[in-house]
Amino acid sequence: MAEQKSNASFPPDIIREILLKLPVESLLRCKSVCKEWYSLISDQHFIKSHYSLSSTNINYAHHRLICNTRSNLISCPLYDVLFNEYVNNAIQLENPLQRTWPRRVRIVGSCNGLVCILVEDNNTLFIYNPSTRITNFLLGSKKGAVSFSVHGFGYDEMTHDYKVVKLYQTWPCWGTMIYSLKARSWKEIGLFPCPDHLSDGKFLNGALHWATGDGQSGNIVSLDLGKETYGEVLQPEYDEGSGYFELEVSGEWLCVLCDYYENRAVDVWVMKVYGVKDSWTKLASIRHPNIWGAQIFLASF
Repeated sequence: MAEQKSNASFPPDIIREILLKLPVESLLRCKSVCKEWYSLISDQHFIKSHYSLSSTNINYAHHRLICNTRSNLISCPLYDVLFNEYVNNAIQLENPLQRTWPRRVRIVGSCNGLVCILVEDNNTLFIYNPSTRITNFLLGSKKGAVSFSVHGFGYDEMTHDYKVVKLYQTWPCWGTMIYSLKARSWKEIGLFPCPDHLSDGKFLNGALHWATGDGQSGNIVSLDLGKETYGEVLQPEYDEGSGYFELEVSGEWLCVLCDYYENRAVDVWVMKVYGVKDSWTKLASIRHPNIWGAQIFLASF
C-alpha cells in the first residue's frame, strides 16, 4: 500500500494563537522557520498582543523583576520572589555597552518590556530589550551638559512611538525636552510647571507623572505624551501632619506612598479610577518601614 502523504497544516489563526503563548526566547527561534512566521512574529500588533497576554499571566510565567545596583542590572523570576524562600535564579543582565559596566547606571523606567537606562557617568541614554538584546541609543541632546536632570520613559498610543522625557534644571525652573524614538530627535516643549526637586517620572495611562514637594503642599504633575502638554492629578485627602511622599505605579493604579515624620508610618494610597479624585483609596498604613531602597521595575520577558 502506498504511503499516504499527510497535509496537516494548521489554519493561520490557530498558528497565531499557539505562537502567542510561547515565551520570547522560543519566538525568536521560530522566526527562522519560514517567511510567514517571521513576518507574523515581527508584526507590531502581534508583539503588542503577546506582551498583553504575557503580562496578565496569573502564574507569572513570563514575569521578571529588574533592578539596578549602583553599577549593574539584575534580573530574577518574579515567581521566585513571591513564592519561594530563596531566589536562586538571579542573573546579571548582558551589558549592551560592549565593555565593563560604568560606575553609575540608573533605570529610568520600564514600558512594554523595554527598559530605559541612563549611564550617569556621561549622560548616555538607551532603550534596552532584555529579551532580544536589542539596544537603541538616544542621540545626545543640546542640554546634555546640564548640572542636574531627571527623566521619564513611556509610550505614545496616538503615534505608536516610545518617548523619553528629560527635565533639566535651569534655575529657578526646569526645562522640558522630549525624545521620539521614531523621529530619533529631541525637541523642547517649554518649562515644567513646578520648581521643586524631582525624581524620575512614572508612566501610566499614556502620561508621565512627577511628585513635587510633600504630601500637604506638593502636586502630582502629569505630562500627556500624545498631546505633549502638562496637567495636574488631584491628590487624596491625606492625614494631618507633614511628610514625604513618593509616587509609584501599582498595576493599573497610580500609587502614593506618604511617609509621616511624626508617627513613623507610611500610608499607601491608590487611585482606582485614573483622574477621579474620589477614587483614591488608602490600602494600608505601615508602621516604621524601611522601604526606600533600590528602584525595582516589572517587565515581561
